[in-house]
Amino acid sequence: MGPKAQSAVQHLPTSPFQICSIPNISSEPESLSGFSSPFTLTRDVSRNPPANNSLDIRPSTIDSSPPILRFDSSRLLKVAKTFDIGWYSASHLPSTSTQSTLGNVQAPEHILFRPDCLSQSIHSSKDYDQMTRAEKILSLTSRVDTSQLNPSFPDVEDQEVKDNDPEGLTQLMWVSPTMDALAPNNFLPSVLQNFAHWVPLVMFEPLRITQCTKEHITGYFSSSDADRARIMLVGRVLGMLLNSPVINNKGQLIVSLLRADLDRETSIYTSTRFSLRPDVARAQAGRLLIKHLENIAMQAPVYPLGVIFNLLRNATPIFRYTCLDPPGLPVYLPNVLTDPESNLRHFVSLDVVLSATTGRPTLCEYEIGSSLELCDQLLQYQEHYGFQWLHGVPDQFILMLAWISTLHERRVNVEPEVLTQIERDLSNIKLLPVDSTDPALRIGRMAVQEGWRHAVYVYLYMTLYGAHSKDPRVEQALKGFMRLVNGINPGRNPDSFLAIPMIIVGVATSKQRDRATIRRRILALQECQNPASSWSDHVRILEDVWIRTSIEGRATKWTDLRIACRKVTGV
Repeated sequence: MGPKAQSAVQHLPTSPFQICSIPNISSEPESLSGFSSPFTLTRDVSRNPPANNSLDIRPSTIDSSPPILRFDSSRLLKVAKTFDIGWYSASHLPSTSTQSTLGNVQAPEHILFRPDCLSQSIHSSKDYDQMTRAEKILSLTSRVDTSQLNPSFPDVEDQEVKDNDPEGLTQLMWVSPTMDALAPNNFLPSVLQNFAHWVPLVMFEPLRITQCTKEHITGYFSSSDADRARIMLVGRVLGMLLNSPVINNKGQLIVSLLRADLDRETSIYTSTRFSLRPDVARAQAGRLLIKHLENIAMQAPVYPLGVIFNLLRNATPIFRYTCLDPPGLPVYLPNVLTDPESNLRHFVSLDVVLSATTGRPTLCEYEIGSSLELCDQLLQYQEHYGFQWLHGVPDQFILMLAWISTLHERRVNVEPEVLTQIERDLSNIKLLPVDSTDPALRIGRMAVQEGWRHAVYVYLYMTLYGAHSKDPRVEQALKGFMRLVNGINPGRNPDSFLAIPMIIVGVATSKQRDRATIRRRILALQECQNPASSWSDHVRILEDVWIRTSIEGRATKWTDLRIACRKVTGV
């Protein structure tokens, strides 16, 4: 990566996908005999030939070690494992989908995988040899037949896309509304186009980083062939997700190979970090953490919750290596939340939110502090380093959730004065004003901020206070939250950013009307059109809590969430 690209990456707050460079990829194909551990090209006679060459990511029953991407003597990037075609379907089983390691991969006889694994295509041998390097890269993903898509999905050519971007982000990111992605001159514009459509769907305040994201992507195109190939592949995956809630087979192949390379790189770093200077080791851990977070971001919309949890768990040691806190001691969270490095805050946000929505303890132990002054300090930093722009949750509420979770998991008797202070601080937290040229969008974002406050109240009462769902304090917080939700129109924005608070508050709902509202608003999101996604798992967890407590004729307790999560995800 050139100095210019390095500078762009260092000063970005973050991007939808922060991409680290990978080894150079040769454009020349090579025979399969060049593999030290070649692909196994066999037909699985135990079942019918799979449709659409779907990719198998099940754990191997023979060899559980992850695939390895490595160089050969010709500087070609090789895969030292095999792939199994034809497994992934919406009806996944937790026992197979919650594993984080990849297994053997087998392909039907008519499918030829080339060793240039990040620029291979599923084509005949003759077609492959006639393709240019750029065509090989782009042919990993084919255009989706949008005529077969669920109508709830925004087609990139449809007027609905404009409605999903009232702030005009796409005008700032790309130029032409229609282009041929296979044309060499359109490689960069096509990637920018996919990011431009993706960013408004997944980011709370996308305009805050629009220019940085554009410079970030452009920097990779001007850096190296490997960086350019990687960002192009990520862009193609985003294009697939924009058109379908279920990633297709070639997209699964891209994600699997990137994940295999990440497993290899993590293993190398773990075994060599003791020989590095502390500052160098921390810097390398930070770059590796960005890759882990990128991997999670690509898989979260389409893979089961158990998979996402395992991916985050695999990233936890790298997060600790990146922090300045001594090993074995809790991470001092205020320092992380005010650190300019966004990858640290991103990990904490995922860890704390995943804990609050599953009933599981956080993967890291945090030291919080206990004063409103810390929240006021975060408010000052948030304008420059805050993370609200990504998921919509103010950093102050992340701090409060982590504080409550830490006290709850330690199972200590919390003094009444401490509980009173937490409750008082929660009500006094000041939030940054939201800004938007669209009045409806501004109102929706304000509702998201206040919705998080009510969700933290429910979390506080049901954990530290040990209250059940019929407790008057819980019912009051629930009533305030539902008033906010019912007061704004359904839509991608703000519902996608209210989904997590709705899951937290949903544990306490007992009225069928409130349950139906939460169920309807979450299931309307495009991610939930894929029954194998983590969002669909969250809905199943809520359904399990509701059904079980209704059958038993009792109020819900917070422990019911953990039981339901284990039942649905197997973890």
